[in-house]
Amino acid sequence: MRNIISTLILLAGCLSLSAQPICRITHYDEFNGLSQRLVKQVVQDNSGLLWLATWNGLNRFDGYDFITVKPRMGDDVELYSDRINDIKLMATGNILCRIDNRCVVFDVNTYTFKDFLHDVERRLRRSFSVLRLLPAEDGTTVLECEGGVFLTINDSDPAASATVSRSRPLKRYRPATNLQYESIGGFSGKELIYSCADRYGTIWVITRNGDIYHTTSPHKPLSRYPESITPQGTLYYTTTDNQGNVWLRSNFGVYKIVFGRYPYKLIEQPSPTECRCLYRDKKNRIWMAGKDDASLHLYDSKLNSLGYLGQDGRLHESHTSFGAAVYSMTEDKYGQLWLGTKPQGLFRLRESGGRFDIGNYRHNPKDAASVSGNNIYDMTSDSNGRLWIATMKGGLNCIEHPDSHHPAFININNGLRGYPAEALSARRLIITSSGVLMVATTGGLVVANAKGVKPQDMTFRLHKGEAARESSLGKTALMDIIEDSRHRVFIASESGGVSQIMSGNLLADRLDFKHYTAGNGLSSDITLSLTEHRGRLYIVSNNSLMALAPDSGTCATYNSFYWQKRLRFSDAHPIPIGNGQWLVGLQDACMVVSPDSLGRGCHVPRIALTAISVQNRPDNHAVNNLDTLLLQPDERNLTVRFAALDYADAREIEYAFLMDKDQDGDAVWNFIGKTRSATFLDMEPGTYRLVIRSTDSNGEWQDNMRTLTIIVKPTFWETGWAYLLYLTLLTLVVYVITYTIYYVRGIKRKQRETLAAYLKLLDERQEQAGCDNVETPAAAEAKAEEPALSAEDEQMMKRIMAFVEAELSNPDVNICDMAEAAAVSKSGLNRKLKSILGVTPAEFMRETRLRRAASLLTTTNKAVNDIAMECGFADQNYFSKCFKARHEASPTEYRKRTRRA
Repeated sequence: MRNIISTLILLAGCLSLSAQPICRITHYDEFNGLSQRLVKQVVQDNSGLLWLATWNGLNRFDGYDFITVKPRMGDDVELYSDRINDIKLMATGNILCRIDNRCVVFDVNTYTFKDFLHDVERRLRRSFSVLRLLPAEDGTTVLECEGGVFLTINDSDPAASATVSRSRPLKRYRPATNLQYESIGGFSGKELIYSCADRYGTIWVITRNGDIYHTTSPHKPLSRYPESITPQGTLYYTTTDNQGNVWLRSNFGVYKIVFGRYPYKLIEQPSPTECRCLYRDKKNRIWMAGKDDASLHLYDSKLNSLGYLGQDGRLHESHTSFGAAVYSMTEDKYGQLWLGTKPQGLFRLRESGGRFDIGNYRHNPKDAASVSGNNIYDMTSDSNGRLWIATMKGGLNCIEHPDSHHPAFININNGLRGYPAEALSARRLIITSSGVLMVATTGGLVVANAKGVKPQDMTFRLHKGEAARESSLGKTALMDIIEDSRHRVFIASESGGVSQIMSGNLLADRLDFKHYTAGNGLSSDITLSLTEHRGRLYIVSNNSLMALAPDSGTCATYNSFYWQKRLRFSDAHPIPIGNGQWLVGLQDACMVVSPDSLGRGCHVPRIALTAISVQNRPDNHAVNNLDTLLLQPDERNLTVRFAALDYADAREIEYAFLMDKDQDGDAVWNFIGKTRSATFLDMEPGTYRLVIRSTDSNGEWQDNMRTLTIIVKPTFWETGWAYLLYLTLLTLVVYVITYTIYYVRGIKRKQRETLAAYLKLLDERQEQAGCDNVETPAAAEAKAEEPALSAEDEQMMKRIMAFVEAELSNPDVNICDMAEAAAVSKSGLNRKLKSILGVTPAEFMRETRLRRAASLLTTTNKAVNDIAMECGFADQNYFSKCFKARHEASPTEYRKRTRRA
């Protein structure tokens, strides 16, 4: 059959690669996560998830993973088999499944199965064995059963709506294939399983044995696509998803077919060569310089070849080497073309009569006025017509009179004495709209005022990265520099991303920079060259093209997944060539691309929740239709899994989420790269709002927010009643503590008052004893102030007072003697005195003696030693120490002080 088909196909004429269609084929089986390789049908539900019927249950696919769902205990079905032979998406959003010869409904909200056929059989009082599902275009489904019986059901209520007929109902049934073109290019409908026109207008045809063909019109010949499907059996059409991807099945899995086209036009050369320089001259001609073959190819404005420039100055139709690898080009105000090469120095082209006069200028160590280096990387002219030249290892050069027959070069050897020696390896240079010269070098950024200043008088400033200043330049090995339409200056570094000058004065001694790196939006820190288009900064990297919006910081990346091919870009500056198209250099060719069309029509993926893992619960996959999640008090740990539904290519999609509690507005976006889950631990009670978003497949952020409200219920101890209880208990504790403090203070105060009263009573008794036992007024007053105690305590205190009064001068008396005199035990005496007076017996005795000593020092002229002996202190030094501790003065000082008073 293949031979017959081949004879019917007429190959179309050669198409440019920009119109060449692409067909990507992906095969899924058990090795990719399918539960069983025998797939019987595929449908896409209303939320965008794909469901595959296999002989081992339903498989849900989100573009990344397959999840298997089967009837289980608790479902309203008999657990007799997991062989799902056919499925159909119902108008309710649920899925009608044929399991062997039974029909059940799968609820996509609860992931449960219900055997409605039991209800039909009970109502109609007969059994049915289903052979096929026949979806009708009117929304009903006809179940073909054994015995030539047909059941017609309505999706809204299949059990109640079921009707029986003995013949197949006359309806328009959906075909098992998708054929927009029943016959094309010699094929008939019976040989085809799929044909359609994609969004680019390409007509695709797929045969039952896996051959793929395409054409631009049903009336034009078909071209066979290089790849084909190898189904190891017969192919069957299942569905076309909402992105236009086609899903085919066989006995060995499913095949995803993604249609597209290359979003660029490749300009190939006779042999692969790195495009090192691109230039558009004032005649709108395009110059393309090849590095490896040292070629210089000239095109007209429509990229029609005008020839190769040879060393003889003529254009040659066939490939001819210029003899030098051109790294840069510019045209001065005199119409002369200047070519910077490596390592053959500088060339000047003067066009006349269809040919070019070529002059070559190289470094001459003996001539200070020659160019300072032979590796010319960039050139530009200023407003005065002077030509500025950047050389690798030779620094900066200036030609003041480019039209001179023998142009003289001003450089570090003869005039630019102030040019920094650290910046001799110059790659790019520009003259800004304000006349500031800026040079991107491997040693940093060189800045000087070139407006109205002679080269010899220029002051150069070198800006480098400073470790302690984040707003400094950063990486000093620079690759490119541009000024955009808003006069902002951007600098590309070798491995540090892009930096924007934020300082208003470009000639300031210190410049501030804002950095765009892989850490805050770029897909790569390697930046080769820069260009601007409609306010966006296009950054050329090794294997990708990035489109940065500096105001928002968002960046889209166009890499091999977008180009559908592994492209490697060169250092060449992209140039506009008209009609919104740009020419971009590659390592083996160059390509034409339209920045305005980059990413246009890219699918905006819908965010689906794929699983939720809650503490103390099994994983739940039936969560995509969930808007609110309620967590019990013991469920404080949560993981939410999600996916952006892009079945064409989801590998480069990145994600972000924010978690806002009680809508306080303090939440910020968490950028998690390609991770498709968010975990939250030890969540506090409250209401949370989880918002998830993603990029498209090109890395550009989309407004495809998916929101989930999470309510965490509090335990009793976190409720308002609990906090009221906490407040009550706290108040009670504070009251008890306060009461205890005041109670203890009252006891201490009473003890101090009682102690003072007994001490005073002792003092008065001593005075009374000195007055021949005549009761003095003070003694009577002390007796009247005697504390009121219990009869027992009062008798004990009288015995203690008598003992103290009698033994005051006896230094050998001890506590045991006092306890014996008081008729109590030693411990009882200690306890009683602490309770009544707040002091121990020894402290009471010592306090009494010290008070008696103080009285004698004040009222008598006895010697201190005599007073110590009289008060029961055998050691005068010990007496002085105790007295000073009690009265903060020695006995002698105390006597002097009190007598002066």
